Amino acid sequence: QYNWQFLCLLLKSSLSMEELLVDYEFTTQNNENSIIPSRDVIVSSSNRSLIHIGRETCHWNYTKEINPLLCYQNAPLRHNNNHPHKQQQRIAIVVAGGLMRYTLNSTLHHLIRPLVKQNHKVDYYLSIQASSKQQKQKAFRSDLEYMNHLTMDPLLSRHKNDDLQNFIRQQILQYGGTPKQIILNRTFDVFEDYLPIKEKLQTQNATELFANFPMKDTKTIERRQRTIVGNMNILKLFYNLQLLWHEVLVSTQEYDWIFFLRDDTLWLQDIDMNMILDRYDVSQKLITLNCNHRVPQMHPLEMNDHLMLFHRSVAHIYGNYIDELFKHDLNGCHERLPSSLSQGGYRGCNSEMLLKWILMQNNVTDFAKVGQGILPMQRSVHVKWKRASSNATMTNGSSSSSSDEVLPCFHKVCNSYDEGVPEHPHGLMACKDLKFG
Repeated sequence: QYNWQFLCLLLKSSLSMEELLVDYEFTTQNNENSIIPSRDVIVSSSNRSLIHIGRETCHWNYTKEINPLLCYQNAPLRHNNNHPHKQQQRIAIVVAGGLMRYTLNSTLHHLIRPLVKQNHKVDYYLSIQASSKQQKQKAFRSDLEYMNHLTMDPLLSRHKNDDLQNFIRQQILQYGGTPKQIILNRTFDVFEDYLPIKEKLQTQNATELFANFPMKDTKTIERRQRTIVGNMNILKLFYNLQLLWHEVLVSTQEYDWIFFLRDDTLWLQDIDMNMILDRYDVSQKLITLNCNHRVPQMHPLEMNDHLMLFHRSVAHIYGNYIDELFKHDLNGCHERLPSSLSQGGYRGCNSEMLLKWILMQNNVTDFAKVGQGILPMQRSVHVKWKRASSNATMTNGSSSSSSDEVLPCFHKVCNSYDEGVPEHPHGLMACKDLKFG
């Protein structure tokens, strides 16, 4: 009943089935007006399954489901057309970070493609530090076991230098977006190039400065050292983001909304921008995750910073966030902590407290906190993982040797009680729960 020549072309293609099929709808020859539901399972008119076309994340290599077909068949219905008459929005996606954690595929499938299908205009900005120095940079929580097994996204690692840049551009174009800036070799030294830091370092010891700025935690030697690493990483990240934000400002495009994404953002299902715009008051210039089902629970002084959706009128606050850190006296944030948190003044605001406090200083106090199902993402990394047993059995029934596999896992987990997402969507796990042999 279906175009088998088209299917054979897919099977011979080097692209994945998900990459090629996700935008197609199928009709029967008996009734050309009969659109088969846009799900991952194609059925005949007699309701008999003919072809199972599953998402990549349902492949046995990624899922721990006993039966991967359950993953295919229960993939969420696409809801992009629930609100089809919304006025077109001009949207910029802005991503800054490092190459090791950068992932693109889910953003193509679950963010850019749904936005374009709802007739929104999407521009993509990327600034990645790809030098060996950046890749070897110590992580904030480098004592966790999985941090010793990080590797690049395998879909990107097969491309090098200019080839990777061209690949990213082509993928964004293929899914309907416009690659405005794709920078993979951004080189800078924030401690020399950013004048406010350079001036502080002329009068303060670097160790003493970064133990207390912008985050503060000197309760123990271990916490002090971790805070120094975290603060240096924060300043590098937001200086990189500011350089990219300036590229957004010189664009001739005037945007309505700005998605600020971390480099490790993994989308779990399609976003419905029209539903978001219908549901939330336009006076709320910021939409972010409530993360109220996190362990440990978020403090009332914190706000989640995994993903920020800003209205253009206030997006400059985050685009120039490194300036904001130096513009305000951060002691105002540290001193508002209760004694149970400040521990005699040794501890101050963490990054999530600082963000909420700086927004308050800019009179951004009315913002929407939404469930994880509304902005369905987690932060993930890829790790090299060896199965515990050399005779391990895959979920497809075949045996495997104990060779390394590359798996995505969640290294920052956020969820919500209302409109949340499954704890292990598509069988993916938290990185800390993986056992490394």
